[in-house]
Amino acid sequence: MMGRRIVRPSVEREVNEEFSFHVEMRVRELVAQGWTEEEARAEAVRRFGDMERVKRSCRDLGTRRDVHMSRRRWWDEFRQDLSYAVRQLRRAPSFAAVTILTLGIAIAANTSVFSVANAVLFKPLPFHEPENLTYVWSRYLPASGFDIDKFALSGPEYLDYAESTETLKSMGVFEPGSRALTGETMDAERIRVGFVSHSVLPTLGVPPSLGRLFTPEEDVANGPAVTILGHGLWKTRYGSDPAIIGTSIVMNGVSTEVIGVMPEDFEFTSGTMAWLPLGLDRSNEGGRASHGYYAIGRLADGKTMADVHAELEVVKRRWAAEFEHNEAHFLWANDFHTEVVADAPERLMLLMSAVGLVLLIACANITNLLLARGERRHSEVAMRTALGAGRARITRQLATESLVLAGAAAVLGLGLA
Repeated sequence: MMGRRIVRPSVEREVNEEFSFHVEMRVRELVAQGWTEEEARAEAVRRFGDMERVKRSCRDLGTRRDVHMSRRRWWDEFRQDLSYAVRQLRRAPSFAAVTILTLGIAIAANTSVFSVANAVLFKPLPFHEPENLTYVWSRYLPASGFDIDKFALSGPEYLDYAESTETLKSMGVFEPGSRALTGETMDAERIRVGFVSHSVLPTLGVPPSLGRLFTPEEDVANGPAVTILGHGLWKTRYGSDPAIIGTSIVMNGVSTEVIGVMPEDFEFTSGTMAWLPLGLDRSNEGGRASHGYYAIGRLADGKTMADVHAELEVVKRRWAAEFEHNEAHFLWANDFHTEVVADAPERLMLLMSAVGLVLLIACANITNLLLARGERRHSEVAMRTALGAGRARITRQLATESLVLAGAAAVLGLGLA
């Protein structure tokens, strides 16, 4: 039963009344001892000392008391409302289940899509100054016998451009691959790896969390067997052991030294779990028609993509004059963000709009369910009003029931997401 609150007098009024009472009592005592009323009142006030200071202290204590009592009263009422809301929903399990399931599915869809959109649209790419990164591609025109908009570079093409470019301060190439990871005490596992030139990771601008990156001396044909582990592989297979640096693991039957571990949020080429030196140099560059290397570069200070395009136009004319097959084949560049995101923003915005509409429809359906249920609770509300519950208390009770439903749906939605 919810009775109406007893309205307490203000702290100021309580303090004034209390002091007036004590002064009057002291005046009566002094008058009874033979003092005149005027003398008695002056003496009573004098004996209290600095009355205004004492009043301020009492007002502060009274204010803190009221705040504490208000919080305690609010918390007690909230617990009552919460307990009552749970009991009400237990009495209508079908209503609660349909409401929670409907809202939970809508929340799950929105959570999943927003998680992807947040990573793609809102969070910056996990590299140093990603706006200065660019991909370099090959292009085949139909006159070459092919019509390919975007294609990997050959070894000689990469080396020619990397050694002559003035618009890129660093450039590197990589290619995906796989390795069989074995060990005496662990099951064999085939993992995705990236073969990278020693300049790729510095170009991205992300230092390892442990150890070091590859050196030019290691990035040569038949060079030393070294590897840099991804954070996920280091954590799951090697238990996040910092002593892994300098030890050897077995890849494709070859003892390979671990020289570094990349940070947790670093991901370069999807699903890659470790990186190894590519070993590309002038003595092992391959043919100009052997395309298989993906190139990435970083703009030099003060340079823009327009400068890169202009430089590649010069390279195009030079190669066309020097190599017959380059007449309809040339290099072109695109900024890193566009390559990574591609047309995802448009698709994600469309998808977010769709799941947002699903959430609105779910909310509208739940509103109708709550209104229909409210029609059946007129007698309950009337009874509580008759027992002294005010409009604010009843509104808060109904809001608490809605919050319980929303909270349960949120938990379900996050689990589904």
